[in-house]
Amino acid sequence: WFFDLAHTEDDSKKRRKTAASQRRVPVHPLLISLGLPEWHHRLTTAGYKRFFPELKFDETKGYGKAATKWFSSYKYGIGWPRDGKLCFHSFRSTLVSECTHELKLTEAEIAQISGHTRGKSALIQHYIKDQLPEELVSQVERLNFNLPEIAPFDMDAGLKALIDARARKN
Repeated sequence: WFFDLAHTEDDSKKRRKTAASQRRVPVHPLLISLGLPEWHHRLTTAGYKRFFPELKFDETKGYGKAATKWFSSYKYGIGWPRDGKLCFHSFRSTLVSECTHELKLTEAEIAQISGHTRGKSALIQHYIKDQLPEELVSQVERLNFNLPEIAPFDMDAGLKALIDARARKN
């Protein structure tokens, strides 16, 4: 299983800032064990084409604006301070730090996993090709953020919440 973050002709609203943003990234085994493939199946069976169909599209910021707004609201609702230190982008920063300091991945591997543009040298930008998603599996499997135990996803409750969210969106 992998996340396909590539632009497709049938989804004109999908935006990528750079060519490096268009990539396939292996799904971490923890997400697989929690039911992510089954959730994908339930979404497609229910007729949804996007993984987060409840997100409202913004002409300027795309779907990311809605995700960021939701996360900020959630974060403040559980008591995190508005100190400018932790934001939605912090997830990407944590991923890059983990890949750099703990896993000792190469710059090219980190860029491919995180979707960043690779370094400024011609060697990195033009000659080193991306790995296939299956070649990145072992690196992604090594990611460990010492999370507390997470319960498997409740598919029925998720679909019900999705229907409710889409009704409010429209």
